[in-house]
Amino acid sequence: MYWQWVEQLLLRENPLTHRTYAEEPAILAWELANEPRCENDDGSPIADGEDVLVSWIWEMATLIRSKDAQHLIAVGDEGFLHHKQMRRNHLYNGVHGASYERFLGVGPVDFGTFHMYASMAGTSDLRTFGSTWIRDHVDAGARANKPAVLEEYGARIGQNGLRNSDDRAALYRDWLQEVSNSGAAGALVWMIGLPKSPDQPFDPDEYVIGPGPEADAIRHFATQSGPT
Repeated sequence: MYWQWVEQLLLRENPLTHRTYAEEPAILAWELANEPRCENDDGSPIADGEDVLVSWIWEMATLIRSKDAQHLIAVGDEGFLHHKQMRRNHLYNGVHGASYERFLGVGPVDFGTFHMYASMAGTSDLRTFGSTWIRDHVDAGARANKPAVLEEYGARIGQNGLRNSDDRAALYRDWLQEVSNSGAAGALVWMIGLPKSPDQPFDPDEYVIGPGPEADAIRHFATQSGPT
């Protein structure tokens, strides 16, 4: 079912350019999934979960590459690492059945993706957490000779001592400076958009930012970093 959907997407014609998506230069990359894990519904580990997910990534990335040689391929994972010396930290102990390092080892995968949210930190020191998390992924990418992209990052006002937009903008500036200093390939905030209206049948997304100090921080990073 997954492959049928992917093939349909690759062969779909862009109505504006009349090119298939597989031929469309406006598309940067294909992402296999959003935050894939191999764990039980309750979040408990599955035996050999990493092996199952890595096998699936190899299969699907190879299939995509066989149909589309033009675009980059990424996994879209959160960036969980697997360091035996950090068994008590779910970001590093492999409990989610996902391994950033092993995903980077999949041949058709062109670059690494990782996500970073204040809620992941497990500490009020978000700046130190961000610096460590970013550098760990850039270093893993360097060992695999593949770029590392901070594909999502965000924090909510009222969380971890962030009182207002100015506090959040200051945090984003620190995180983005670390992205630049570490040599990461880029960073994408979650997310820029318009506030959701009160009558919409779902909760507002507290990560959404519009015009204001956060956008100014991101704009500065973009102008300083060039195409990233």
